[in-house]
Amino acid sequence: MPPQGKAKAVAKIKAKAKAVPKVKAKAKAASNPAAYPDPDILRARVDKCAWCEERRQGWCDQTLIFYCEHCWSEYDTLHGAGGEQYAGKVWHDEILEAESIAVENQDDDSGQVLEFMKNALVQIDSKATCSKLEIEGDSEEEDNDELAPLPGSFSQAPKARGLNPMNSQIQQAHVIVLVDTSGSMRTIDVRPGKGEICVSRMSAVAETLATFFEKQALASCPHFFSLLSFNAAATQHFVKKTATEAMQQVGKAKAFFAGYGTHFVAGLAAAKKVLNKAPGTPHLLIFSDGRPADGMQTLQMVQDMLLEFPTLRIHAIGFGDGSDFEVLQQLTSLGRGGFAPSGRSIGALHSAFASVTSTITQTQTLTSATSRSSTFSFKNGQGRSSQEENPCNIGDRRCQLRDVSFEPANQFRWGDDQSISFDSTRIGFSYDGKSFKKQEYRTRRKEFVQIRAKPFTQGGMCLVYCFKDSSIPLFAEQRGHQQAMKVAGTDARMVAKISRYEDPWHNSFEVVAAYSKSSAVAKFYARVFMLAAADRLGWKGRSMAKILFVECYIYEAKEGSPAPSGFFPVLFSSTIPTTAT
Repeated sequence: MPPQGKAKAVAKIKAKAKAVPKVKAKAKAASNPAAYPDPDILRARVDKCAWCEERRQGWCDQTLIFYCEHCWSEYDTLHGAGGEQYAGKVWHDEILEAESIAVENQDDDSGQVLEFMKNALVQIDSKATCSKLEIEGDSEEEDNDELAPLPGSFSQAPKARGLNPMNSQIQQAHVIVLVDTSGSMRTIDVRPGKGEICVSRMSAVAETLATFFEKQALASCPHFFSLLSFNAAATQHFVKKTATEAMQQVGKAKAFFAGYGTHFVAGLAAAKKVLNKAPGTPHLLIFSDGRPADGMQTLQMVQDMLLEFPTLRIHAIGFGDGSDFEVLQQLTSLGRGGFAPSGRSIGALHSAFASVTSTITQTQTLTSATSRSSTFSFKNGQGRSSQEENPCNIGDRRCQLRDVSFEPANQFRWGDDQSISFDSTRIGFSYDGKSFKKQEYRTRRKEFVQIRAKPFTQGGMCLVYCFKDSSIPLFAEQRGHQQAMKVAGTDARMVAKISRYEDPWHNSFEVVAAYSKSSAVAKFYARVFMLAAADRLGWKGRSMAKILFVECYIYEAKEGSPAPSGFFPVLFSSTIPTTAT
């Protein structure tokens, strides 16, 4: 939507917000459910909004005053759920505002979403009736059903679907457990169980390791294990041990000494020395409770290790409140592994450990003795073997990966030699249940977008870069984080996703547009669901948590610009921007 149109809409909403009696009546009704005598009267419909005076889709509130979806979002942003502050409100407000900007021009007031919702409810009612009859008819058969046995320990892998066990073989893995023993691990804040006295983080880790190796031994796990610890320096406890041997030796290592700082480079250097000392796919499992003192060096070292050991997978468990896990998450993304946060209880620690190690300790199955590819047996499906480093092919040609190096996360800094400025066109898609509508966004003044020269993380198909488009301000950020935004030099936190592959097909408009179209479809069905909830459940349905999908735009770089790709998707980010000091 053009800025002048958006400014006019916002000004109109603010003018209506000055109607104090209406706002007070609305807040009063929200705090007094009895003021709404019949929740069944609340129906989703197309009507004239009491705030913006536009005819749109929306709901009545408890005072029977009609408000459109956009004004409800504005009200939610200003007042929060039930007029109260709540955790994550800032980021919730940000996405709401981004959503309002994106859909302001897409609401044609024709009632298509409303009509789609009504038709869907008719079909649901019809299916529900049939299902009820089937359930009643099958009740006698259920009495004779036999329950299947529950799965065993978390190291026991389910059988991969579609594979013949007679034609499969086990592939070993070498799991290197790297434990943080810095001074903060002496903190006594971990509760073993309800009502029990807290223990230190180090004691909780030692107990979890003992349980882990015991379960692997009982399950006859075929993998090899190594155990290292680190703070300012690294300590090698044992290398290349079977699960049974590791279970016996971990007791000797249980007296970990916690002290000094958190230096990941020391631990990684020690892990690098033992990577090839046991057969099988190497997996590095890092266990830490905080941000390292050597984040930049850690990032560079991990990239070098992945080049030297291309089959290496890096996993991590973050122990604590989650405020210092940025580096751990970045390392696991680059290392194509899993990350699991853990709370301050031994039970939560065990669950996180089981979650991350499930991709390691479960059976690695080869479909045949001569097959070059393998399939990991995950909890609910299968994944590629780490041996296939570049599985993408077009015809008979293997796609070329981009040659990139990574920078620390959330570098929202612009204007230096580490950022690129270029001219582009912003494109978005909306969906009405039948077809897509393409929208090109233009601004009054000429403004270039900016992207960092290096990505900070990656996914299965894309590299992720910090991105800036000054034509998309977020009011929630300006209100709550004005100074932080000024220092960071950005109006809206955004990230660009560029294909890991250099070939024209992966970077074509048809492929890149799929990201924006997927977002448009998700947003459409989210609106349908929220309308249906309000229609069927009354005020209770309207007060349900809002389903949010961040807006995804497509940027087309002008020909000859220094942009890393001709087309790429850009999404709003919920990460907190950080600045370098």
